[in-house]
Amino acid sequence: IALSQSLTETYICCAIAGFVVGPIVLLPPILVRKAFGSNGYGGTYALVTVVMYVLAALAPWVVGMLHAQWGNYAGGLWVLVLLEVAAAALIIRPLPRSMTNP
Repeated sequence: IALSQSLTETYICCAIAGFVVGPIVLLPPILVRKAFGSNGYGGTYALVTVVMYVLAALAPWVVGMLHAQWGNYAGGLWVLVLLEVAAAALIIRPLPRSMTNP
């Protein structure tokens, strides 16, 4: 955004940033609500958030350890890509009928 040369470029950069940040901010609460329901949402979402942030904090350390082991970042980044693909597969699979709202 800081490097944009015109107002149009600034708007395009803001839109791209919104498309990146939007799912990060909006998707977890929606998925928690859909998977676990409204009862106890606060506690459930708090637990999910703690797990997400602990794993997000450990990711740079793990990638650093893999860098030290393999001598480059490619292996660590591929591990993260595979974890993202696995997470996406879990998210897009249909929920069991017992977990969906009537």
